[in-house]
Amino acid sequence: MKRVIIGLFGLCFVSNIFGQADSISFLISNYDYKRALELVNIKLHDNSEPDLLYTKVTIFKAIHKVDSAINCLEKLHQQDTFSVKYIVELATSYQTLGNFKKAIDYMNRALQLQENNLFLIQQTGMMHYLANNYTNALEYYSTAYKIDASFYNCSQMAKTYDKLEMTDSAILYFQKSLENNSTDFYSAHRLATLLFKQLKADEALLVTENYLIYDSINLPMLRLNGQLYFSIEEYDQSLLNFDKCVALNDSSDFTIRHLGYNYYKKEHYGKAVEYLEKAYASDTLNADLCYMTGVSYIKGIYPYRGIDYLNKTLKIITPDPQFIAAIYQIIGRVYADLSSFDNALTMYQNAYRSSPKDTLLPFKIARIYDRMNNHGLAVKYYQIFLTLRPDKKENSDAKEGLQLSYFDYTIKRLNEINEQQFWESKEK
Repeated sequence: MKRVIIGLFGLCFVSNIFGQADSISFLISNYDYKRALELVNIKLHDNSEPDLLYTKVTIFKAIHKVDSAINCLEKLHQQDTFSVKYIVELATSYQTLGNFKKAIDYMNRALQLQENNLFLIQQTGMMHYLANNYTNALEYYSTAYKIDASFYNCSQMAKTYDKLEMTDSAILYFQKSLENNSTDFYSAHRLATLLFKQLKADEALLVTENYLIYDSINLPMLRLNGQLYFSIEEYDQSLLNFDKCVALNDSSDFTIRHLGYNYYKKEHYGKAVEYLEKAYASDTLNADLCYMTGVSYIKGIYPYRGIDYLNKTLKIITPDPQFIAAIYQIIGRVYADLSSFDNALTMYQNAYRSSPKDTLLPFKIARIYDRMNNHGLAVKYYQIFLTLRPDKKENSDAKEGLQLSYFDYTIKRLNEINEQQFWESKEK
């Protein structure tokens, strides 16, 4: 009888263990991570079984508690330092936290165990790329490419060369990427853009045209295609593309602007104004837009509006002298604070040339000369400043009172310099 009871108890115990395991899997598969974690913790209370610890890793990653997942993985790694699985999981977890130094360190450990593993080489390259270590990334991607000249490795080589501003190499590998996958948007768009920057509009057009055969309503590619046609003065074809963009509900500034440009070049000034004015409203510092809008109005039926836009154009391309002077003075003050008086003086003199009606600038120039112990020129500019002194009767407000304090200081300082020069002459 005792044997039967013990047997039944053992069977229940085993069934309970397997039942709990099944329950954990069931809860995880139904996204009930809270209850699953509770069950795992119960089982782990007196047990450090790797499978259960790894289950905790799965749960913590699912609920975005990456730090907790890392703690479990570190324990697993201590138990089995040769497990590439745990090492790579640690690397990707640190990558999620943005700790690329730790992530790359763990990937290097994995590579020491499996140096020819293509996946590990690619992942290490990717982590260097995400950490902006493009030279190192290129080294790993080059190794991966030698093992497997697939689309992924070609495209990663191209992107990395692009980041390194090695344009010719980037173009070569984007071309190879498209040979592997002619429908990849990023490779096609970036290749065409790089060719365009190298003034190879015809080659760039061929890339965009080939892609549009596959995806004729891709807006970024249609815009680039239209821009390329505009650049080679094929305005009708460019308009067709941008009109198609509008038909696809594209109201971007880029499209509106290029519609205006095209109509302007075709001398359809009425239509040009419609788009140019709208584009200018979104980019009021664009001198080209402002100028074209003005000319379109002048050549249309509202010449006075055109004059207004051309005056605005002059303000854009010819900055306000007072604004320029203000910038020079800011720079001059910084130099003066750093006791770089020669540079400060140059800045204040530039400001004075830009804004000769600024009555305070002679005082500032005099102060710099004074600090340089060049009393001759200091006196000269102090005296210029004094000639600008307003009538005291007209200065009753606080601002004018403040201005008068500069004049009072100037008189005091001139007297001090005169006295100093007097005694110096006596000593001689």
